[in-house]
Amino acid sequence: MPTLLIPVDGSAQSLRAVQAALLLREQEGCDALLLLNVQLPLLGRTRGFFTDADLDILYSAEAERIFAPARALLAGAGVSHDERRAIGQAAEMIVRVGRQENAAHIVMGTRGHGAAAALLLGSVASRVVSLADVPVTLVN
Repeated sequence: MPTLLIPVDGSAQSLRAVQAALLLREQEGCDALLLLNVQLPLLGRTRGFFTDADLDILYSAEAERIFAPARALLAGAGVSHDERRAIGQAAEMIVRVGRQENAAHIVMGTRGHGAAAALLLGSVASRVVSLADVPVTLVN
């Protein structure tokens, strides 16, 4: 069953990508929608203050906060979906998960809430387009 992968970060653009995916799923013949949240790993000295269990709780809470609005949009449309979170560099993880899940299409916002968003607008989206071997639809 073909899957649409929708990376979400809580930004307005990622929510618009969820809305676009709802329209595209019928055109693409995709029955499955997969929401993906990628978070940067906590590195350096700060990492030493947290156990793996603490980090899992932290990452899970952040993913829940980010998934909630997208989940509500899909529930309102009566569309079921799966969710996955990943830790790593956003573009590389999006493409990796897309390959692991045999995604037929990636639908994502053009820019998000990354720490350097003001300086690197669209850098994740540009990198996904260059790495992906499936169609990528960018939503502004």
